[in-house]
Amino acid sequence: MRNMRSLCVLCVLLSTVQGEDPRIDIFTRPGSDVLLPLRYNVSTEKDKCDVFIWVWNNTRSSSPISKSAGCKMKRYNFTTFTNYNTSMDGHLTLTAVTRNNSGIYTVTVYNVGDKNVGDKNGGGIRIFQENYTLQVQEPVSEPLLNVSCLLDGGANIVCRTDVGDDPRFSIMVNGRFWLENSTSSRTVGDANEVSVPAASTGPWDITCSVRNRVSESETNKAEVICPVPPSDLVLEDLCLHNGSLQVSCSAENGTDLLFSLSVNNTLLQESRKEEKRVNVTLSSPGPWGVKCSARNHLGEKSKNQSYPACPVPPSDPVLGISCYNSSLQISCSVEKGTDPIFSLSVNGILLLENVTNEQKRVNITSSSPGPWHVYCSVRNHLGGKNKSVTHLTCPVYSEPSCLSCLQKSLIGGAVALIVTTSPLLIAYFYIGQNTKKE
Repeated sequence: MRNMRSLCVLCVLLSTVQGEDPRIDIFTRPGSDVLLPLRYNVSTEKDKCDVFIWVWNNTRSSSPISKSAGCKMKRYNFTTFTNYNTSMDGHLTLTAVTRNNSGIYTVTVYNVGDKNVGDKNGGGIRIFQENYTLQVQEPVSEPLLNVSCLLDGGANIVCRTDVGDDPRFSIMVNGRFWLENSTSSRTVGDANEVSVPAASTGPWDITCSVRNRVSESETNKAEVICPVPPSDLVLEDLCLHNGSLQVSCSAENGTDLLFSLSVNNTLLQESRKEEKRVNVTLSSPGPWGVKCSARNHLGEKSKNQSYPACPVPPSDPVLGISCYNSSLQISCSVEKGTDPIFSLSVNGILLLENVTNEQKRVNITSSSPGPWHVYCSVRNHLGGKNKSVTHLTCPVYSEPSCLSCLQKSLIGGAVALIVTTSPLLIAYFYIGQNTKKE
């Protein structure tokens, strides 16, 4: 109490307003002692005593409190409050003040020896007057800080105090004032509160402070994050040189997302990713139907995409060599490769150039005499391969002469004649023998 009284006196001394009838504002809390000094040296000599009077008023009424005339103190029947005392030198002391003590206290000094000074100064000459405005304020309670998350990831920040007169609020977010020294925007019973929206995504370091003229308090919340639903998904793809497809599915925003990724209706991966991205490499042959989804308790997003087979570079070419009628039959093929382009030369002579074939194979016959140096190259926009082989000779097949054919024909005819006529000769001989016997 002594400390509070000293504080209030100091407030009075530092708040002097120059000029006629200065008004001094004093703020204190319930239970404090307040000294309202008369800052005029009144005379206390007999027959020379100055007259002073203290009057209290508020918006509803005005009443005298005490008066000194002829160096005698008069206390009025003032019932609004009784916790006061007036000294002979004119100082008014209020003890254990309540809200009832709030109001304007006016002290007036009149000229010495004026016997006509009454409660309404009775025509006396005023020589000094001073006004004190006393406001007894309830201290503010510790503020309550509440963050209400919105569906879009923003938040509504509410700062509230349940107790306190005329509170002023300030809200600081990430080191910057979003609200400063603001009065209450909403009253709920005895509680006062303010609110500010947070459109950006967290995290937020939030400080809420509330004060009035007799107290101040604050509360903090650090690293506040509001969950947000998943944003639209982004599918990215990259074809690798081996024909595999690398797929990435990501979301720019979303809290604690569960990703699911399916290919050709087969679930390949389901997991939570802090980086909001899932990656897979598809080595199975295309085409591929990819579906990616991301969800949390606030919502779900999905995206579908069809991908054709990835182009691949040509594999090593296979050269096929075979002889036919002293000619060389040549084939060049690849097992893999997208849209391969063939070129083939024999002994440095280009026989095929930039030839495409859906079967990934080309054929050619070379009738030039051996040996043959065969070179085949295959390429596409991803790369190229080549192969060469040397074939020395093919066996020569000569045509049979006409004489040889005639000899073979005569021999064959003679044999046929013998075979066909032998039964006839045997039969004739047998019949002839039987006739002679008869």
